[in-house]
Amino acid sequence: MEISYEEYRDLKRRIEELEREQAKAKVLPMKRWAYQVNELPIDTIRLSENIGSIPFFRYSQEARETWEIFLKLAKHVNKRITPYEEAKIYGPGELTYCYNWSKKSHDEIPKKCEDLTYEEQKLSIEMLNELIPIYNKYFKLAHPEICIIYRDEKRQFVSVEDV
Repeated sequence: MEISYEEYRDLKRRIEELEREQAKAKVLPMKRWAYQVNELPIDTIRLSENIGSIPFFRYSQEARETWEIFLKLAKHVNKRITPYEEAKIYGPGELTYCYNWSKKSHDEIPKKCEDLTYEEQKLSIEMLNELIPIYNKYFKLAHPEICIIYRDEKRQFVSVEDV
């Protein structure tokens, strides 16, 4: 079977186009999203070490609870919105149109990160890169120090170090 040069060029161009689409369609696994964002959300305050008799506390990003909330938000921004359908309304003497929610579908939030397209995942990660620093800023403002309660009920407030 022989093909012309033009057919060969068209087939080669189509293969390159399909390879580009396939590369775009690759899904980033959820565990990798943590590596895609610039910083993780602060979840709590942890004791880092004792320097002599002075305890040293730091903000911690190790727990997953806050991260999972941000993941839900990242999926929620890409929810599938129910389309509106044109409907006929017969009024007195004339036919008019209005738009109603489609009864065929309903708003759907993707259950897994893998359910999002490559473009949706990119959008979600971009959103997380903007939201997490804002959240971290206000977490630090809300929790600039931590209270230590000693066995004798004495209380001491120690500032949290931003490492």
